[in-house]
Amino acid sequence: MKHLGTQLGSLLIVVVAMAISTPAAAVQTQGVQTQGVQTQGVQTQGVQTTEQLTQEIAASRALKDSMFQQGEASPLLAEDRANFGGLKYFPIDLRFRITGRLHRYARIRQVRIPDTNGTQMTVERMGRFHFQWDGKPFWLEVMGSIRDDDLSVYFTDQTNGIATYPAGRYAPIFRTEDGSYLLDFNSAYNPYCAYNSAYTCPLPPEQNRLDFQVQAGETLAGPDLAH
Repeated sequence: MKHLGTQLGSLLIVVVAMAISTPAAAVQTQGVQTQGVQTQGVQTQGVQTTEQLTQEIAASRALKDSMFQQGEASPLLAEDRANFGGLKYFPIDLRFRITGRLHRYARIRQVRIPDTNGTQMTVERMGRFHFQWDGKPFWLEVMGSIRDDDLSVYFTDQTNGIATYPAGRYAPIFRTEDGSYLLDFNSAYNPYCAYNSAYTCPLPPEQNRLDFQVQAGETLAGPDLAH
């Protein structure tokens, strides 16, 4: 049984950056490490048009498809790559590109959370990301790494088991130049265990259950490759 290793983070360094900058959590044994393209934890952003953002997200998805089919770090089994027609996504919707604030915990704690293998793994709990959706306040527990300030959320929403992976999805969070934080659900992705049952992935904590539909990011993988 594999842990969701550093290869996933390496993949997303390139992919997520293309969609967010001017882009899965990488889970290691005894901990979780999330990856992103940052400069000392800061996501650089220029003023971009809707068309530019949409094009960058589409380009990042095409790149990820290529890496899934041809990359050494792909979670796909060799026999699945031949028939791989690309990952499935909701249409790009920039309403799900959300700016909020991060309340960092004064004390970073390592906590144990359930995983897809029926056991538990250790993650670093960094703080809470506060944001609004449809005029209502929400927050998500943020996991990450004190080594490089990479941040990620593991979440579930009302699309799980219907349009998205039943166990939940992950999404990176970046600090912007003005000090706010950016969560783009268009970059939400399935953990590797959605594609290969040899991987063990952390499950979203109970407090990260959103009571609305996040119709953005990756959807179900099509045929159940993991089972």
